[in-house]
Amino acid sequence: MSQNTNNEQNNGGDNNKVVKQFNSNMEKFAALMGSPAQIKIQTKVKKDSVSDMISDLFKEENEAIIAKTKEDIKNLIKAKVSFDKELQAQEKILETLKINKMKEFNAKAVAVFGQIEGIDSMTTVYSNALKEATEARTEVEKEDTNEA
Repeated sequence: MSQNTNNEQNNGGDNNKVVKQFNSNMEKFAALMGSPAQIKIQTKVKKDSVSDMISDLFKEENEAIIAKTKEDIKNLIKAKVSFDKELQAQEKILETLKINKMKEFNAKAVAVFGQIEGIDSMTTVYSNALKEATEARTEVEKEDTNEA
């Protein structure tokens, strides 16, 4: 039990050191991000240079973001051009398919309408034949009546 207590105390001491070091580093970092006058540490870099380095870092990050955004916009434009070309090709295929289907329909329609016209002409032929037969019969009957 006393060994566990010693380990916990040692770990607690180590943890306290880590927390103190972290807090110290955060203060230094905050000082770097603020003004160089707030830096309370000795550095090999002049305090004015630190401010310039921070400004350069922000400038570089900004330039990197702008370059990436330009690249993304360029890729977006390329994607739109590719989309337009593919859409145009697919619309052409669709138009060809549409025309071919219209041709198929027209061929079927012509055949059906031809059959209908055939029925109409056949009906006319039958009607005319029946009319002629009826007229011929009527004439024969008139002749028979006139002879008698």
